[in-house]
Amino acid sequence: MTGIIKAETDQMPVAVLVNQSVNVDELSSVQLRMIFAGRTQFWQDGSRIQVFVLPTDGPVHQQFCRTLLNTYPYQLKRIWQRVVYSGQGDAPTVVDSVAQMSAMIAATPGAIGYLPQPVNEKEGILMITVETTQ
Repeated sequence: MTGIIKAETDQMPVAVLVNQSVNVDELSSVQLRMIFAGRTQFWQDGSRIQVFVLPTDGPVHQQFCRTLLNTYPYQLKRIWQRVVYSGQGDAPTVVDSVAQMSAMIAATPGAIGYLPQPVNEKEGILMITVETTQ
């Protein structure tokens, strides 16, 4: 039920993780982009998606945006602002560190986030595969 993202570049590879309550083991890059842009707010089973991100100026967030979301961090931030100000959703929860990201995903049903690889497997967290399109 775990997989590793195949998006490696000159920089660190990034893994997408979900809480064990999420019944998903693979997402397309489009689905991932829709979730992190706030356009998809519920999992297929109807449970709410809780998005966690690292600080937007950090290297892991920047790598995640460019490699897996195929966007720039500033573009994603503008999307979040539009979603929040239009009342269509909430901005992702920003966590301060890799350790806090791991803890929040494990403790929050419906959570999704990302970490630099290699990821230390932790109870309550599943790594999912992201099918990237070229």
